Amino acid sequence: MTGVELYVNGAKYEGWKSGSVTRSVEAAAGSFELSSVDKWERDKNPWRIFPGDKCEVKIHGVTLIAGYVDSVAPSLSSGEHSIRISGRDATCDIVDCSAIVPSFEIRGQTIGGLAGLLCEPFGIRVVDESGDKSVIPVAAVQPGETAFSCIEREARKKEVSITTDGTGALLLAKIGKERANDSLEQGKNLISASAEYDYSQRYSDYIVKAQASATGDSADAWNPPQNAVEARHKDENVKRYRPLVITAESESFEESAQIRATKEALLRAGESTSVNVTVAGWTQSNGELWPLGAYVSVKIPYLYIDDDLIISQITFNVSPSLTTDLTLKRADAFLNIDETKKKKKKNEKSKKKGTVETDWWNS
Repeated sequence: MTGVELYVNGAKYEGWKSGSVTRSVEAAAGSFELSSVDKWERDKNPWRIFPGDKCEVKIHGVTLIAGYVDSVAPSLSSGEHSIRISGRDATCDIVDCSAIVPSFEIRGQTIGGLAGLLCEPFGIRVVDESGDKSVIPVAAVQPGETAFSCIEREARKKEVSITTDGTGALLLAKIGKERANDSLEQGKNLISASAEYDYSQRYSDYIVKAQASATGDSADAWNPPQNAVEARHKDENVKRYRPLVITAESESFEESAQIRATKEALLRAGESTSVNVTVAGWTQSNGELWPLGAYVSVKIPYLYIDDDLIISQITFNVSPSLTTDLTLKRADAFLNIDETKKKKKKNEKSKKKGTVETDWWNS
């Protein structure tokens, strides 16, 4: 199929009959699976592709995957032969493999520095576009823990997304810095659309309990630990009483505990909504591929949606026609929203409840 090219060991393979290429802002490695079926030719040589081979996947000349072949499944019958190949970005190694850190802790690094140290043994380059230069005093590494798990835990605290840049490097970035050229509109460019609104992990009251450090300039001025530091945040969109008590993993003061309570409400509200749409082709009207992690205007009245959402996952499909599946989420699912990029036309007429946006059907 024109448009998808797989490069393995310098050779180009194309003419794919089915398959997909997927990237997500919530996954450190993109993935692909491609299949080809041809009529049997006695003298035709089999493709020399094997697991572990370096590979690249390009769509319309744009590199989306740069990594390794994971699996190869050739087959034949009396009338045809076929092959199915799958693989992932080079960053798959930090997802699969344990981090080897002798002291089980890394001290005094920024999030970019931490990622760099953990990725270096795997030969993976780190591109830090997060802008976060704060130092992590101590990052613990549990025995057997993967490198990605350690990076992701610290990145989540700093509202930094971890994904791949498509060239095999690990990308640390903030979500929502771009905007799609096209909008997604019911009756205009959607082949299909669906949504799921799930309140099972949302709560009416978020209560963070923590213990603060002792304070004071001398032994005489020493104050005992405050065992009852507490912060609360209410999600007015959850109508019935559903409290959630969270015990802070580390010592906290009132301000940090309040931030934790607010962020927990935001994150769970954002994660409660997921929208999936399918559009024809792989590109927007300007000829560019749909951008991952970007804002897109979505107008689907049947699903109660008229808002800007984040493209959290993209799957480019070959089977039998060219289509693109887009997974969309609310911006507050990522917390680190760039308000200067987000148009507020919908929210200007929506009623706000604290810092959690009113759900669309309550607007």
